[in-house]
Amino acid sequence: MVSFSTTVAYRLSADDMLALGYDICHLFPGHQVVYALHMDSAHCHLHFVVNSVSFEDGKKHFSGFHDLFPVRDFLQECFPRSNVHIYQSFPDSDVNRFGCSDDDELLRID
Repeated sequence: MVSFSTTVAYRLSADDMLALGYDICHLFPGHQVVYALHMDSAHCHLHFVVNSVSFEDGKKHFSGFHDLFPVRDFLQECFPRSNVHIYQSFPDSDVNRFGCSDDDELLRID
């Protein structure tokens, strides 16, 4: 998931966020990716589902925390003045929430 702080989301249209999601999909070559934009919560966010089996060679893609680093690097290039943070979320954890004010420039990935 890529979440946008209200400061970042204010500068982007829904089409901009969807285009960003489309570009992120290309960071998983050989794998089918579906994404959706949610604008019905406090922070706009994109969800991604990546097919773990490659359609090119049938090999399984290991999805781990380290796989988010290319996404972080890509977003840092797109938003050079933003702080891009990667969070590992757990179902019963408070890590799922932004720990910043709306004035902070932040993109969150988990």
